[in-house]
Amino acid sequence: MESCVLLKNDGTLPLSLKDHKRMAVIGPNADSHAALVGNYNGTPPRSITVVEGITRICEDTGWDVNYAEGCLLYDDPSVRKVFQNYRIPEAVALAESCDLAIVCVGLDSTLEGEQGDVGNAFASGDKPDLLLPKIQRDLVEQVIATGTPVILIDLAGSPIDLSAYEDQVPAILHAWYPGGEGGRAIADILFGKVSPCGKLPLTFYYNDGPLPDITDYHMTGRTYRYFEGRPWKPFGFGLTYGELQITEAKVTEVDYTKEIPSAQITIHCQNPTDRDLSDVIQVYVHVNGSSNEVPNHKLAAFERIRLDAGESKEFRITIPPMAFTTVDNSGNRVFDGTSATLYLGFSQPDLTEEDQKIYTGNRGQVFAVTL
Repeated sequence: MESCVLLKNDGTLPLSLKDHKRMAVIGPNADSHAALVGNYNGTPPRSITVVEGITRICEDTGWDVNYAEGCLLYDDPSVRKVFQNYRIPEAVALAESCDLAIVCVGLDSTLEGEQGDVGNAFASGDKPDLLLPKIQRDLVEQVIATGTPVILIDLAGSPIDLSAYEDQVPAILHAWYPGGEGGRAIADILFGKVSPCGKLPLTFYYNDGPLPDITDYHMTGRTYRYFEGRPWKPFGFGLTYGELQITEAKVTEVDYTKEIPSAQITIHCQNPTDRDLSDVIQVYVHVNGSSNEVPNHKLAAFERIRLDAGESKEFRITIPPMAFTTVDNSGNRVFDGTSATLYLGFSQPDLTEEDQKIYTGNRGQVFAVTL
């Protein structure tokens, strides 16, 4: 639950077990055991796929759960085209007969890994782009075209650009490779037994965005610290089934006892909802007055917090001394700034005017600290 990242939700999720509806669970990763574990993994004593997890949670309820594979994971030249394509019409017909479609797409270790990994279908594990394989895109588009509401669940170990469907589906969940019990965890999220509370540990770019080739170790144009455009979903992003609120925050202490200062922030948070929630407070720093500082900002500290329904609590987060340093062209870490801008919130700060680097709160607060 803490790793699955909710990328979009218009309020459709969580579903209610009290409903009496007919559901279609569709897609090449809906009943895939391989997509649960990725690679560099052990062998779980048992594994529960997404369709199995949904079927189990819906036992003895009014939900009627139905499954169709829809398509293979990718266009396999060893399989005759007619046999690859017949699955899509079956899935479309099922979606048309249902009130809701859960479409499980993505990758597994046969499509992404490292060079030399046995079984990688494309470029020794290197993805040719940030999109789903073409046959999966065909499946998603045709199921969406039925008019049945679609919830997209993406199982993959790397970013996939699903922005083309964002305005057409009510919810998108990126579940990574969720492990042997992944199907149960995803079902618990879908039906609100738990709230998703994962955050993206990397930037999800648009597929057609201007990203430089990785030919050296210069970071210009890469990662949230240097990227000048707008990503599809930023580093640190992730929704929950409610919003915790920061009601008060202040820098309570700046420690100059060492050569480089550290700081402590006291935060008052409340959960105004009727649901127990977990979220991640993130603190970003930008050192001012240094020619070595990264163009945007950098994550300095974070802490997962949990608040019961209606609960309020105080938290303290320490900003370590290294956050107020920069790295020069020789790779040396130096303390050469005059001040720092601190942003505290549940995601990255917004840059309203990128050329001026003006930070605004996104359910968060901005502080100025003199160094």
